[in-house]
Amino acid sequence: MSIASEIDQGTKVTIYLPRSQISESALPVPEDDMLISGDRELVLVVEDNRDVRDVTTSLLEQLGYRTTAVENAREALEALESQRSVSLVLTDVVIPGDYDGLMLAHRIRVHFPEIPIVLATGYAKLFDSALEFPVLRKPYQIGDLARAIHEGLKGTKTRSG
Repeated sequence: MSIASEIDQGTKVTIYLPRSQISESALPVPEDDMLISGDRELVLVVEDNRDVRDVTTSLLEQLGYRTTAVENAREALEALESQRSVSLVLTDVVIPGDYDGLMLAHRIRVHFPEIPIVLATGYAKLFDSALEFPVLRKPYQIGDLARAIHEGLKGTKTRSG
């Protein structure tokens, strides 16, 4: 380990770790950790926090999904009207505007019943008993996101087909 510090420049810490002799392919991958990839389905992300929105869309694209992102319910409903190819809506529960994420989900269910919805929230206690929509707990890892989107899409295919 080395530490270099300069006044008005900051501190740089470098840690050197030994390289493992085991190849990554030799390590067992637990089934829960296997990522479920998308098939270019379009996910509409509704998230008012730009950083969270950017990370979420990036993770979804890494998983093989296409994304459209908006900041609020009004923009989400406009996007659904104009883009008939949306496969799933992932919405934060706490968003600005006339509708929060849960109200948006109910509105989507009425006007676009074929489109599945996954709610994302950092307020876990609010949704401990709400089973109406799948809930993705924040903060989430890419594996959690992959499973939630996959389950949301699979649930709709099961209902409609």
